[in-house]
Amino acid sequence: MWALKGCEMNLLPDKKCRTIVVLTLLLCSSLWPQSNLQSLLSQAHDLKDRGDLLSAAKLFKSIASESKDSTMIADALYGFVKCGDSAAILLTTRLQVINLFSKPNKDTTSRQKLLDDLDEQLNSLSKIGINLHLTGFEHDYYDNADTSIRPLLSKHFANTPAGELASFDIIDITCDRVTTIDRANSFLRRYFKSRHRIDVLLMLGRAYHDLWEDSNSPNMLGTLDQAEVQREGPDELRTQAIKYLSSAIKDKNHLTRLKWEPIYDKVLAQLQNGEHTGVCFYCCD
Repeated sequence: MWALKGCEMNLLPDKKCRTIVVLTLLLCSSLWPQSNLQSLLSQAHDLKDRGDLLSAAKLFKSIASESKDSTMIADALYGFVKCGDSAAILLTTRLQVINLFSKPNKDTTSRQKLLDDLDEQLNSLSKIGINLHLTGFEHDYYDNADTSIRPLLSKHFANTPAGELASFDIIDITCDRVTTIDRANSFLRRYFKSRHRIDVLLMLGRAYHDLWEDSNSPNMLGTLDQAEVQREGPDELRTQAIKYLSSAIKDKNHLTRLKWEPIYDKVLAQLQNGEHTGVCFYCCD
């Protein structure tokens, strides 16, 4: 049972306690002057970091609607969407533990009780605007269904720290290699001093590699990919892949979210020798 308790965290803390905390903070957000909303924003981040995702999300949402400062609004919106990301991870872990009860000779009554609790958590999240989709080949993990907040931040709050983070998040959010390249280049132009620069170079190297790898198999390419291959040509795609992977490997210790894997060294060596790798970094299921 320790595993079940461990994955619950504080997503749904004691309802009475949570109600008191949220109502108090929301009341403050509507009564306090704009300058004091920063204090509430810090409290919202603290709630999120402690795992009280519902309270944090409600507070982030209220601050975003009350504030008149673009940086604060962006920070609150990004905090809200990150609550959804964290909830997806926590509930995926919980679902995986619950699924252990589906095996023979397990306690099905306990399993159903846990599934009911999970549904309650999903409904509570949905009521505040966080919708999680059950996905995966076996429908065994959740992802944050929101597809609007990050693009909104990237487009309308690009000059804020949260706007930069959102822009970074969506670079390779799909398996579309051409879109990844366009977003990555746009990010590097706008945020040329970003701490995530090396991660973006690695994304570019992976995307160009995939285009080159599939350049001799037209049936593996989408419409945009085919147009890019015809425009650039296979040799140029390989050159670009080598360029960006080589740049990333020089500063691999400065990667922030991505990790340098041994496969990158192998792929880079094969690219330099003109050998196809049989690897696909951005492939659709």
